[in-house]
Parts: sequence; structure tokens; C-alpha cells
Amino acid sequence: MSRHYYTSDERDAFNQGKRDEEEHRRNYEYDRYSSKDEDRAYFEGRKEQEEEEQRRREEEEEREQQELRREDERYERQMEERRREEEEYEMYLQREDERQYEAELQALESLSLQVNNDLLELEGNPTSITEQELFMQIEEDERNNVDEI
Repeated sequence: MSRHYYTSDERDAFNQGKRDEEEHRRNYEYDRYSSKDEDRAYFEGRKEQEEEEQRRREEEEEREQQELRREDERYERQMEERRREEEEYEMYLQREDERQYEAELQALESLSLQVNNDLLELEGNPTSITEQELFMQIEEDERNNVDEI
């Protein structure tokens, strides 16, 4: 919002005021309370530069805030994705446990049926064994077990 000055002295004073404000210098040749146009132009230049710097700082702060919000959103998306993946993995593990449990149940049922069939077969075809034959089988089983150890 540069003002248009009618004289080159006013324009130079305005530009000098902007430069001094930008470089944080003070030119004591100009008087803030003077009624001279050059003095007013100098301090208007300082004021305009100060306002521009304030606007730039605010814009920079806004950009930083936007970047922080984007980073927060990105982090939240990553965390949500991680939670979703963990839930899927937990569900996968649970399904695998259930499959394994079902397979074990089927194996036990199959074994139970086999044992029941064997028992029924034994009950249907009883074989008589003498006491002496029973002891001989036990001794043979014990010898086989000792040999295995």
C-alpha cells in the first residue's frame, strides 16, 4: 500500500523509512512530530514496512500451523491404518486358531470312532487268553519298552 508522493524528497524519505524499519535502524534526522512532508513520509514508510513484516509473520505462522495440521492428519491416518492392520491380523489369528481347533476336534472324533469300532470288534469277537499267555505278553511288552529306552 505504498502512497504516491509528489516530490522525490518525500518518495526518498518514504523508501528510507521502509529500509530503516526493515534493517531495524533509526534515522534521527527525521522528526516524528514534525509537520514536514518528508518527516511524515519517512515514518509512514517505517509504519508500512512494519505492517508488511507483521503480515509476513502472520502468513508464515499460518503456513506453519497448516503444516502442523497436515502432519497431525497424516499421523492420525497412519495410526488408524496401523490399528486396522492390527485388527485384521488379530482376526486372522483367531480364524487360524478356530481352524486348528476344528481340525483337532475332527481328529479326536475320528480317533474316538476308531477306538469305538475297535472296542465293538473286540466285544463281538472275544478271544480267550489264558493267564499265562497274558503274563507272557506283558513281559514281552516290558522288554520292548526297556529296549526302546
